[in-house]
Amino acid sequence: MKNKKLLFLSLMATFALVVTGCDKTSESNKPSDSSTASPSDSSTPEKVISSSVNEDGVVVFDDKDVYDATLEGYDVLAAEADSKIDSSERAVIYAQAEAKLLNSAVMVPTTTKGGTNTISRIVPRTVPYAFFGCDQDSFKGMKIVDKLITKEVREAIIAQWKTDRSSVLAGGTAVGSDAILSNAGYSFIEKYQLTFNEGPETLDYIETSSAADTEILCQLVDRLVSYDNFGQIVPALASSWEINDDYTEFTYHIRQNVKWVKADGTDTGWFVKAKDFVTGFQHCLDGVESASYIVDGMVVKAHEYMKGTATIDEVGVKATDDYTLKITLENPAPYFESILSYNLFMPICPEFFASKGGVFGAAALAAARNEGTYKFGTTDVNSILYCGAYRLAEYTDGSVIDLRANESYYETAKVTVKQIKEIYDDGSNPTAAFENVVNGTYSGMGLSSITLPLAKANAEVAKCIYISDTDTTTYFCGINLNRQTFKLSTGGLESSKTLAEKNATKYALLNKNFRNAILHAFDRATFNSIRLGDDLKLNNLRNMYTQPTFVSILKETAGYAAGLTYGDVVQAELVKLGSSIQVADSQEGWYNATKAKAYIDAAYEELKDNANISWPVKIEVLTYSKSEVMMAEAGLFKKSVEEALGTDKVAVTIFSTENPNDYYAAGYRAADGASADYDVFYGSGWGPDYADPKSYIDTFLPEGSGYMTKVIGLW
Repeated sequence: MKNKKLLFLSLMATFALVVTGCDKTSESNKPSDSSTASPSDSSTPEKVISSSVNEDGVVVFDDKDVYDATLEGYDVLAAEADSKIDSSERAVIYAQAEAKLLNSAVMVPTTTKGGTNTISRIVPRTVPYAFFGCDQDSFKGMKIVDKLITKEVREAIIAQWKTDRSSVLAGGTAVGSDAILSNAGYSFIEKYQLTFNEGPETLDYIETSSAADTEILCQLVDRLVSYDNFGQIVPALASSWEINDDYTEFTYHIRQNVKWVKADGTDTGWFVKAKDFVTGFQHCLDGVESASYIVDGMVVKAHEYMKGTATIDEVGVKATDDYTLKITLENPAPYFESILSYNLFMPICPEFFASKGGVFGAAALAAARNEGTYKFGTTDVNSILYCGAYRLAEYTDGSVIDLRANESYYETAKVTVKQIKEIYDDGSNPTAAFENVVNGTYSGMGLSSITLPLAKANAEVAKCIYISDTDTTTYFCGINLNRQTFKLSTGGLESSKTLAEKNATKYALLNKNFRNAILHAFDRATFNSIRLGDDLKLNNLRNMYTQPTFVSILKETAGYAAGLTYGDVVQAELVKLGSSIQVADSQEGWYNATKAKAYIDAAYEELKDNANISWPVKIEVLTYSKSEVMMAEAGLFKKSVEEALGTDKVAVTIFSTENPNDYYAAGYRAADGASADYDVFYGSGWGPDYADPKSYIDTFLPEGSGYMTKVIGLW
């Protein structure tokens, strides 16, 4: 299975926050006033869906048959787009694929990151200004002050940043915000403390695609290049580079004298060299959970190596000498540099890798794991080496993550925060988290409907409330099209449905009108107000999977004018499909109770004679019981769906667990579609890995190629 960076919606009603550097670009729009029902003309799939019955009597559909019936042609469009070199041609065809995805009603986007009332001591625009990859999570360069930053001072800092960015992009210099803060009475501090509710499952920084892993691991090992706080690609482990005219050959000159150090900071005697990137890349191609999907078919012979028909010496990642790395691509890819800020091009010290039982070849690696001889990248802080801004001094899941500045780092002067300590919090007491931010224990948090009144009631804190930036992450609600798990192996999250009810739900969810009824009955704005408050409930709503302005059409293509955004094209393609979905950010582009009622009536007419279906159809929505906010969200989902569709047609059960690990196992970290224990789940999301719509679209490819198909119960 090819994996990508998966994100999850925090269990916490309030959470410690590093504010990313992405300006909010969309304006708030009025909700669509379209209420004309338009059920699909042919809702029941025409293609035959083969099935079997498992040992528990649950009907199991063939994943490929379900995919073809619900997302027919999506993968064909994705492949066609990927075959195009021209960025505008790629964008238009990818937009056609995305329109098909949205119109299929297998998922509905919910929100993006940010757009929330927030308080923080983190100085804005001191973290990388990045839309993809790992850099947006980097702590390097981040500055923290001793008091919460007022909205007035924050606005002055951002204004100066905008002036500085214009200057830097024009070849000038930056003034910075230190003087603004000093004049306002702030002092810088060197310790940053925050909370976490899910730690990394592995320290193997190459073989993971989970945000819970990469958010920590990107601090520990650097990449070839990075994005700075103005959004420019700057040197990291590569001190300089050359790119040929057609973007097929990239030559990187590795920074010399960069030390590999141990978790305690002691020197290993090894230096980062070009061969270390070859080792890392080979491990990426061997790994099951790595980001090899990105370079499969892109880097010369990478695909053949993974299929076992080429050796690593034939692959287009080569160390031509100790400090020169050459990467050769199959086809031109102007966006390739943006991929280098993600973890698949991190280096591995080959000598250390071997000492930890590291082997090459997918079969050999799997065997070493099974035999227990492979010890690289476990959760032991000594199972990896470090060449990044920080080293992991301590990690105990469910307790503490302690990062310390790497004293041997090549740019130690840019590491302004010397210790970052994350303390476990299960999210059950948001008011305590707020008190810890106010008293200085934690550096900042997003404010929910629970903590916002507390902040407003404190005169000093109230002056510091601001609205955080939104970004390119998209969370979404997925419908399980082929549910096979109704009780976890741990004994948790056992369904209360009878066998007949389990099967009835499965058959009903194959019906497009039925799925549309649920998704159009989901009042996402009111749902969002539970976290953000009523005044901001539209602020970070997202209505399409890819961020609407992620790329633009650079030249007239297929009837679309130059200058249009990717979202503009998706909107036009949805109109062609007869959809009323409105895709721009910050509006309610899906919810329509009248339309939802028409959809459920149409579905009932199509399904009323189906002997496999009994009414009401029972839908279990997954949530976490110890979070007051999450329980309220699930209650809102139940209320809005049942009110719009009628409890004689749909009955929603809040499917909750007191154990956060069960919540993760059932949803966010489910191993595959067959392990997804829910009918509806809105806790997962996606952030792009690089600057092309492919980074989003590929996640819904079939046959295990797309990571997000497991959220809709497939593969």
